[in-house]
Amino acid sequence: MSAFIAKLLGFPIEKIVTCTNDNYFLDNFIKNNNYLNLSLKKTITPSIDISIPSNFSRIINSNFLKKHKMNYLNENFYSDKIYNKNIINSIEYFYNTFKKLYDPHTITCFSSLKKENKSENMIVSTSYPIKFIFSIKRIIPSIKLTNKLKKIFFMKEKCKIFSQNFFVLINFIKKNV
Repeated sequence: MSAFIAKLLGFPIEKIVTCTNDNYFLDNFIKNNNYLNLSLKKTITPSIDISIPSNFSRIINSNFLKKHKMNYLNENFYSDKIYNKNIINSIEYFYNTFKKLYDPHTITCFSSLKKENKSENMIVSTSYPIKFIFSIKRIIPSIKLTNKLKKIFFMKEKCKIFSQNFFVLINFIKKNV
């Protein structure tokens, strides 16, 4: 959803890459314009374990898409599905081959790009591997958590609530980045 909004605001995004898992509603809709509510399957990528993603419903119900043709999705979104077994194998492959550890969600995009031999300049990431360390340890048992990383799980969250004024948010970002 954030990439879609950024694209509408003029951020130079050619295609938004969406990759799903065994719960492939989004892939099916983008490729076939078929709105199927599939049975939910539990996978190693829990954020993609959704039958109908709420953010995607917001996109297809947006005034922007109501005004434009649905083929906008096909022109501006690339979609693929990577099954759970392939996600697990890919985490292991990228770690063993490149000594890089990726979270299960990001690896779906990397797997798709590798499968399709895509070489465009792309930004692909959704999370940080530490968030999924317990799943990753089942795949790569030799992974060790340092004490510094363990502390992340016990840190107190910090947040700031903003008024619904875009300029207040922009000014905050400019002053703090």
